[in-house]
Amino acid sequence: MELPPFVHKFQSLKGNYYIYDVKTNQIIRVDKIVYDIIEDLGVLSNTELISKWQAKYQLDSVKKALNEIEKCRRNGLFSNKRFTNMLVPYDPQYLQNELKSKIGYMILNITEVCNMRCRYCSFSGTYKYERTHSNKIMDDHTLYKAIQYYLSHSQYSEIRSISIYGGEPLTSFEKIMEVKELIGNEIELHIDSNGLVLEREDIRDAIIKNKFFLQISLDGPELFHDRYRVDVNGKPTYARITNSLRQIQKAAPDFFKQAISFAVTMSPDTNMLELNNFFEDYELVNGQRIIVNSVYPYDTTFFERFTPEDYSSLATQYDILRKDYIRRRINNEEPTAFEKALFEKTLVLFHKRKLNEPYDAIIMNGCCTPGLRKIFVNTDGQFYPCERVMRAYNIGDVDKGIEIDTIMSIAREYVMYSESDCINCWAAKICGACFATAVKNNRFDIERKREQCVVLREARHIDLVTYTSIMEENPNAFDFTKDMIFA
Repeated sequence: MELPPFVHKFQSLKGNYYIYDVKTNQIIRVDKIVYDIIEDLGVLSNTELISKWQAKYQLDSVKKALNEIEKCRRNGLFSNKRFTNMLVPYDPQYLQNELKSKIGYMILNITEVCNMRCRYCSFSGTYKYERTHSNKIMDDHTLYKAIQYYLSHSQYSEIRSISIYGGEPLTSFEKIMEVKELIGNEIELHIDSNGLVLEREDIRDAIIKNKFFLQISLDGPELFHDRYRVDVNGKPTYARITNSLRQIQKAAPDFFKQAISFAVTMSPDTNMLELNNFFEDYELVNGQRIIVNSVYPYDTTFFERFTPEDYSSLATQYDILRKDYIRRRINNEEPTAFEKALFEKTLVLFHKRKLNEPYDAIIMNGCCTPGLRKIFVNTDGQFYPCERVMRAYNIGDVDKGIEIDTIMSIAREYVMYSESDCINCWAAKICGACFATAVKNNRFDIERKREQCVVLREARHIDLVTYTSIMEENPNAFDFTKDMIFA
């Protein structure tokens, strides 16, 4: 007995039948009979298969469907073969060559000091394995060495920039100005901020003068934002932040339009429909770039406050917005900024996916090359692949630089534990899982990764439904991606 074809079945919102063919990365629209019988192919003999299905379908229809499937198989579709193994997509020599001059961007965690106490924050004390707030600040020597390392190892990068992270980085604004002095005008400087320190006019003026990019955390209208984003005294922060932003907008409207973006963090009691309206209707934020994150759900007591009704309501709102996004793309209308932030990235990546790659192996899903696309530096000068895996995967420091052997060890560990799952997973080519999905207690944990894989597979299933529901009505809906290039 053979394995069944390596496929995933789903239906569009209109009820049309589709098969995602894992090995070729293709989507095939099929009729109901093919959709029903495809998973019996190889598991049952043709005689057994016909016997099973002839009670539902006429004999000639079943035989015709089998012939159609056979034609597809001769063209490379519906193979029953799984991936043979999982590969690390780079070697030490490649890393050594690339890391000499192509590090993409650096994230500097210049301080762990924070002037807010957001109730869902990773450092709030509600997360079992994370640090809590501290008074640590990166010293000048460490800052200088980190910047010099980046400058000397990014000369040929296409995305040169420095991002400033915290804590709240604007509490150490003098450090930010040191960074600016060290990098000059050739490298963009981005700051992730909660916005409270923007009450200081001198800091607002310096940000405008130096054309720093600001990403401000804003969780929607006042009621939503102030529910969890409070200052060190537990006081609301929305009015203070938006008043300061209004001052920047008034003083430098062009700068505000180009340089200010917003990060939204959603919890299970978020009203997504009101968030969508807020980012469309409120003049201060309308037209600005936004990103949407969810509170990290593992190893925390934060979620004990929510009820099943909260999750059910959130799912209903998500579906309403998804259907509106689909409608807009079908009708060549621009989706809302919030809808784009929710749905667009994975759909665009899927639209640009590679088809018919002649490989039997699968690479490490959505994993980056640690240290190459970006590098995170903590207050002590230690290097990590990104801010999402702080303390889990140390890959060097400002004195030793990036340690290639450590990167290879991390990648091989990921493959060793993930391979048996991934080579048999229908979503292996499109799942986007990375090192961060497998972190628990600051180390790799395969059971944590498996928990996340369940969530990711469901998300990719929904993406397939969303994508085909758009494309069957408007095949040109994603033409706007034609000039987009992804590494």
